[in-house]
Amino acid sequence: MTLRQVASEKTKEVEEIEDLIKQYSVLGVASLQKVRAPQLQELRRKLADSAQLRVTKNTIVKRAIGKCKDKPRLESLEEHLTGTNIFLFTNLNPFKLALLLHKSRVKTTAKAGDTAAEDVIVPA
Repeated sequence: MTLRQVASEKTKEVEEIEDLIKQYSVLGVASLQKVRAPQLQELRRKLADSAQLRVTKNTIVKRAIGKCKDKPRLESLEEHLTGTNIFLFTNLNPFKLALLLHKSRVKTTAKAGDTAAEDVIVPA
């Protein structure tokens, strides 16, 4: 692939994200840190009818947000775009979307190097 092909693909992806931002009233961002593939597939199935899910680079989303001049409050979202994220485009109530995401959380076994989400107390 040449450099021009890569640049044109990224430009096309920025335009697609920009269209999704304009089409939907809610943009949700969720971290994909420690999310396993089966969990992500289950989330996609649950939200298939009500939301568009996209995993893309944060810089592409930042450029798309910069092009959406009709939604200036989105620019405050840019400071939270760190790490690997999934972007959810929907017309659902944001609180309902947050509840759906919270309900889909699954406890998994810890692996080496993981940080505990809750305090771990080991009795004597």
